[in-house]
Amino acid sequence: MWCNSCAWLVEHGVKGLPGVVSAEASFATDLLRVQFQPQLLPPSRISERVSKVGYRVAEFNPATLGDADENRDLLLRFGLAAFFWLNIMTFSLALYVGYFERISGSVRLYMPFVLMTLATPVVFYCGYPLLRVAWFGFRSCTVRMESLVSLGVLAAYFFSVFQPRRKRRDG
Repeated sequence: MWCNSCAWLVEHGVKGLPGVVSAEASFATDLLRVQFQPQLLPPSRISERVSKVGYRVAEFNPATLGDADENRDLLLRFGLAAFFWLNIMTFSLALYVGYFERISGSVRLYMPFVLMTLATPVVFYCGYPLLRVAWFGFRSCTVRMESLVSLGVLAAYFFSVFQPRRKRRDG
């Protein structure tokens, strides 16, 4: 789950099942706690309902709570995104200065390509987990938060890549 809306959707989807006493979902812990009456509702129906809403279900196991490989991968992606973001913002200063001061034509011409080169790994490598979930949602005709964020990021990226170059009039 990525947000409170996801948790709300899962929680209310499960609460609608007959035999559910209470359901509590938390996006922060990525857990769903369900109290139910097993004589009225088999556990497989709860899993089916959560899967139907678009989320994976696994029985809670404290041993798998801290998946070190996944955490290390996400930390690496975050660190790279932060590194590239810092460089993108630093190099962008040269273009921002160009609005107030005269900068060389080569900087004005080649800096967007440098910035695109730095932004591409952020969008496609660092954002891969989000893009992957959005792709699976698209294939199953499900619009979720990941779909909207991915659509916005990809639209901004491809607009920036393919926008026509305008000639600037100087004085």
